[in-house]
Amino acid sequence: MALLEWPADLPPKVRADGFERVMPDLIKPSRMAAGVTLTRPIALAGEQTISCMIRGDRGLLARFDRFFLVETGNGARPFLMRDQLYDGVPLFAPMGGALTTPDDEPIAISFWRLVRFTPGQPPRNGQASGAMMRVFFSIDLLP
Repeated sequence: MALLEWPADLPPKVRADGFERVMPDLIKPSRMAAGVTLTRPIALAGEQTISCMIRGDRGLLARFDRFFLVETGNGARPFLMRDQLYDGVPLFAPMGGALTTPDDEPIAISFWRLVRFTPGQPPRNGQASGAMMRVFFSIDLLP
């Protein structure tokens, strides 16, 4: 079975005003009777959680619903999505100038991530203004 991709008819980037990234907590603290708390790693890699928001009309909401409910099976299947921080960012040379093709087109990072909808946090939506809707959801970046 092929991996799903974030649908091309949904916005490729989430809105900045709904974006938040949380790094995994992979350190276990151990309290001592006195002195500094000791810490140790409990894993080498973990999921980063990203809070997302997209905005659009009811057609966009229907497309998102179909992707979540049907294509990912209520969020159970992982999918590929463009990285929200680094995809599309221009590459720069060590001396600071932008890297370009022979036709002087800037070279940008193309970065896809394997993600899934965060278990236990189903998407929710609200009306932004008029016919425009907001969809809030969380995804986990899989290591």
